[in-house]
Amino acid sequence: MDLNVAAAWLALGKLKSEDAIAAASSALDRGVYSESPGLLLYEQPVWSEVGPLFTKALSELGVPVPSRDEASMTIAREFAVDFGPPQKASSDR
Repeated sequence: MDLNVAAAWLALGKLKSEDAIAAASSALDRGVYSESPGLLLYEQPVWSEVGPLFTKALSELGVPVPSRDEASMTIAREFAVDFGPPQKASSDR
């Protein structure tokens, strides 16, 4: 999961501990590093531990937590990308 998408889920109060850890891991895999994302990899998936550290990681990396409206649009765009471009129905050919 991308950090911006994870930040959007965080803004909506729907980010899971496992997804926060996965987003931090993905960022590290892409060469984006600061102390907090690295520390997240050693945390148990318990929100009371992961949540504050993930919020700190976003801050360290300059990833803002969007407003709820912006977060909703980010999530909608992410789902739209997952579906891909519209396909013509066989009757349209």
